[in-house]
Amino acid sequence: MKSKVENILNRFDTIGLEEIREAGLMKRIDSKFIFHKETLAEIIEKLCDDYTILTIDNKNWFNYKSLYFDTENFDFYRQHHNGKIHRHKVRYRQYVDSNLSFLEVKERQNRIVSKTRIRTDELSEKLATKENSFVTNQLGKKATLFPKIWSDYRRFTLIAKNGQERVTFDTSLVFYNNEDSINFDNVAIAELKQARIDRNSVFYNVVKELRIRPFRISKYCVGVASLHTNSTIKRNNFKMKLIKLNQINNAN
Repeated sequence: MKSKVENILNRFDTIGLEEIREAGLMKRIDSKFIFHKETLAEIIEKLCDDYTILTIDNKNWFNYKSLYFDTENFDFYRQHHNGKIHRHKVRYRQYVDSNLSFLEVKERQNRIVSKTRIRTDELSEKLATKENSFVTNQLGKKATLFPKIWSDYRRFTLIAKNGQERVTFDTSLVFYNNEDSINFDNVAIAELKQARIDRNSVFYNVVKELRIRPFRISKYCVGVASLHTNSTIKRNNFKMKLIKLNQINNAN
């Protein structure tokens, strides 16, 4: 799969990081899609003419590492599980290949996602004073947060030539904490990021033709629910999502 996908990615026109920053989508509407990794090549082959690919130092597929924080009682996780329309996530994100790290706060209000972040030196399991102040300011209240789960994955990013839109593709997803780990090696997650919903998107119509429908999913919540199967953490509202993820992951 990897070599075939990489051969297709090398056919895309390229775009640099600075050009992406100029067209940043820190406030956006996200639509996610999940499918077996073997479908990835078929999808991106249909996108070559209409998208460019983010390329840095001649690389277009990058390693990411995240560390998610939550309250002792998993309040952020519970907000999502209980369907709260206004919710937050707090995480470190490291761009492994470029050794850049950020502390990020994501806020979702209905379907609008806003992300604010600050640069950090490293991923630490304890937030420093400056970082705690940043989180408090973004949340609008003080919260005592603890490291909950790590995640690693590989990502490439496509940017539409016409219109303010980008699509990220995540593969080789793994979640882990101090006690356990779980891999979703066969699952690919695509995330369509738009300033406003536009179903005329080339990507959207490609996946629609393949009968891949939007699938609401949170990596953090999937990771927590998958790693805490023997705890008292609620998982009922994610049951069908976990079943579908595992079906894809276990398919030949």
